[in-house]
Amino acid sequence: MAKRRRTSDRVGGTRRSPELPSVGYATRGILEEFAVPLSVGLAKLPTAKRVHAEVDAAVRALRDVLHARELGERLALHADELMVAAETDVERELRDLFKVLAKATPVRTKVFAAGLAASLAVRGEAQLREANRVLAALGKSLKLPSLAGAIIARLSQAAATLTERCAASAAAHASLLELLTAEHHARREFGTQYRAAYGALMATAPRGAQRFDKLFRRAGHSRPAIQTLPKAPPPTKKAKAR
Repeated sequence: MAKRRRTSDRVGGTRRSPELPSVGYATRGILEEFAVPLSVGLAKLPTAKRVHAEVDAAVRALRDVLHARELGERLALHADELMVAAETDVERELRDLFKVLAKATPVRTKVFAAGLAASLAVRGEAQLREANRVLAALGKSLKLPSLAGAIIARLSQAAATLTERCAASAAAHASLLELLTAEHHARREFGTQYRAAYGALMATAPRGAQRFDKLFRRAGHSRPAIQTLPKAPPPTKKAKAR
């Protein structure tokens, strides 16, 4: 009776495992140093068509999600830049309004009770709320200088633009968060396919393992050491109640 061929990625009783990228490894680096070299090498093996197809699918998915995430980052950055530009417009109108209201000190004191600096210190949605607060205060039948009307109209328009820009920025970052999650899943899937490809090749020729090692990053005979997690920082002490 013929002996059964051993189909395992174990040599000498020790499991062989390829080196995997660390958690913080950049996705582009995974593609350039792990994924593409493996896919190219498998394409040259006539007996590894199925393995190559599986790895190649994971590589394409990783490349696509990387492109999508980088595009998402650029869109989020552009949305933030537009939001900052809208904030600048709101600040300019608030400054002009503060100057014009110097001729109506009681009104300025009521509208800018905390001073101009407080109205200019906030950013994003907080600045939008401050602009709307000022507009609401000005609409309470206050006696205003004649020049204030045009500034109030511009401030109202700037606030409306900032509303749109804040919403667009929030949507862009929410989309980016989804893309980052998809990228994480694609990285994990590639890691699984990377190890599976090694196991499949070892199963076809367990005694000729060295001929396949060159396709992987420093494949080793020993199990990789599990990194010890750093100690968590101590919890922040709650301030004592006065």
